Amino acid sequence: MREAAIARDMDTEAYAIYLEDVIRERSFEEAAEIITDERYDIYDDDDDMEDEDIEITMEELMEDPGMILDSNDALAAGARVYGLSTNDYRKIVLDEMNDLESSEEVEEEAAEEEQEPQPTASQEATTPQRQLTEDNAELLLQTVIDSSATALNLSSDQVSENLTLLKDAEALVLSTQTTGLNEEQITSMANHAMVSSARSVDKALEFDVETYLWLSLGLLLLILAMSSIAFFASTLFNRTGMALAIGGGIPFAFFLITMIQQLMDSADGLEYITITTLFDTDAILAGGEFGWGLVALGIIALVLYTLSHIIFTKKDLPL
Repeated sequence: MREAAIARDMDTEAYAIYLEDVIRERSFEEAAEIITDERYDIYDDDDDMEDEDIEITMEELMEDPGMILDSNDALAAGARVYGLSTNDYRKIVLDEMNDLESSEEVEEEAAEEEQEPQPTASQEATTPQRQLTEDNAELLLQTVIDSSATALNLSSDQVSENLTLLKDAEALVLSTQTTGLNEEQITSMANHAMVSSARSVDKALEFDVETYLWLSLGLLLLILAMSSIAFFASTLFNRTGMALAIGGGIPFAFFLITMIQQLMDSADGLEYITITTLFDTDAILAGGEFGWGLVALGIIALVLYTLSHIIFTKKDLPL
């Protein structure tokens, strides 16, 4: 545990919370797949049910974990992830449901409090930390980081890179004085920050097969479109110099324009004169709209290769 925690820039306490969080999500993911398969068996012939309505995602299951209790196979799948018996995993699901109910009650109470008359200026002055915690948790965390840095004679960046320093005894003393929070609250905040950072790294490192396939397809279509320009020029012109100048010059110019666009912030409008922008990697990675660009690249390649074939077969070669 200690070595694994160090490798993830955590202490053992935060790493244990991280492991529990990962295992919990994995169990819901496995259970969601089982429930989805069962729902497909039930609703596959129902024309009123779309695939999106049938499929149950991990997020949906975490919002309504009671669905797991209705499927023995889903219970067994979730239990395997934990390495527990089905009955023990059932207790975990029931605890999850109770926690959700408690959270909803807290949210309802908070909503009722918001409808109550606003406190006076003197009342606000006596509870600054409560307002800070509710309205801006990130600002509160930064305050704790700055206080810890001051107590340890370090920079805030150094503390941000090693959040375990927030639990240092000297840092805790100054942080409690600055924020009005107790040591338990600050420790919990530090654990949450470390876990969130580790989960962000995990998400960034996840291999998305679908995104990889779209990137590969887009790159293939871009290469075909570029090569079709060179091939078309070689069939259109009789002289090698003209074929090389046009067939090689235009693709090179497209790549050069793309480089200039990426290096210069003020190079707006250049994306409209190069076909490389049709291969929008940012949109593919972000899950945005990119399909029409790939279709356009495919059309360019198809049209130019087809014209090249027609021109070449009808051409009287100057031998």
